[in-house]
Amino acid sequence: MKNTVSLKKNIEFKKLFTKGKWIKGKYVVIYFLRNKIALNKLGIAVSKKIGCSVERNRLKRLIRECYRLNENIISQGYNIVILWKSIHKDVGFKELEKDIIEIINKSGLRRKNE
Repeated sequence: MKNTVSLKKNIEFKKLFTKGKWIKGKYVVIYFLRNKIALNKLGIAVSKKIGCSVERNRLKRLIRECYRLNENIISQGYNIVILWKSIHKDVGFKELEKDIIEIINKSGLRRKNE
């Protein structure tokens, strides 16, 4: 992820959840808010209600890989949090990728020249 850094601070997550826009998909909810730098900041959140740490970390890896492969179609200058909302743990990579791309297209995060 060459143009993306991690969103780590709790205050940044809270600001995004209160002031940011959001769009729901089948498996994830994406919150986004404009930032003042030329990089995207990405945060990934999976609730402890989903399962044990192994399952949560697998979902985070899937989300991160979907983002990494489609990073070039996303506009720069946003704070983005991808929140896992589904109770389904056995989601395939292609299903998740399709869901994330649909949300990116709906939200206006897609680059204009793509």
